[in-house]
Amino acid sequence: MPRRHRVVRCFALVVTLSFVGAACSDNGADLAAKDPKAAMATASKRTVDAKTVQLALSAKTQAGVSVLSGNGAYEFGAKRGRFTLTSVSGTGVDVIITPDTMYVKVPNKTVDGKTYVSLTDADLATAAASTNAPTVQLAQLLDRTRSQVDPRSTLDALGENVPNLKKVGRQKIRGAATTHFTGRVDLSDKALAAAPASKKAALQAARNTFGPDGYPVEVWLDNDGRVRRVQYALVSGTAAQQTSTTVRLDLYGFGDDSGIVIPKTSDVGDGATLLNPATTTAPK
Repeated sequence: MPRRHRVVRCFALVVTLSFVGAACSDNGADLAAKDPKAAMATASKRTVDAKTVQLALSAKTQAGVSVLSGNGAYEFGAKRGRFTLTSVSGTGVDVIITPDTMYVKVPNKTVDGKTYVSLTDADLATAAASTNAPTVQLAQLLDRTRSQVDPRSTLDALGENVPNLKKVGRQKIRGAATTHFTGRVDLSDKALAAAPASKKAALQAARNTFGPDGYPVEVWLDNDGRVRRVQYALVSGTAAQQTSTTVRLDLYGFGDDSGIVIPKTSDVGDGATLLNPATTTAPK
């Protein structure tokens, strides 16, 4: 498997490990100082309570070469998000998600003269089962991109799968004062056995890639107990073909306008045709 594809696959595994928390009356900074694990367990709810959040992600190799980047926003209540994902080749894909539909805009492409296409779970499942390799790869990329738009999956894992957190110190992230923690995502037999049924598949997939020892993670919480940054150091592959990648997700602009605009019906084509490259044409 090419190095770039391994990096995207590893990143997708990480962002599909999920986040849930409970309410807490303590100040975020005080709780972080007293009990890092408790602070992390409530960080998800505190973040979701902001209603909206802006997102920025990056994935870089050990040599500092960017292989993936993106930015967007998410509305927790409406479960709507937008995201622009850019690959190492410079190709960008704009995605808007709602609870039941994914809208995709590929630069310099149209489907039946439409700038967006809509996709459902059924569309992606059908494409993923195709015998056409490019179709399968595109379906997988779109499915992974959809999972990246919703940051809740990343936040859940912090409270559930990082048991040995240590406080590093204080640091400013995008101008906000934060407390910096380090830990390790637990993919041991014990962790998998204790995981809810809904999380077992994602944890097992991560374990298959990274092994039972898991991988290191860094987290920054602000004074309100919200997650400001999550950073993973990922190593995968065999000793002869090992891939080392640092993945970073920044969360900021809590409560700001998400800027999410659902495309008009007149601007949306059939997404199933996007998964057949022969149907896409350059816009007039």
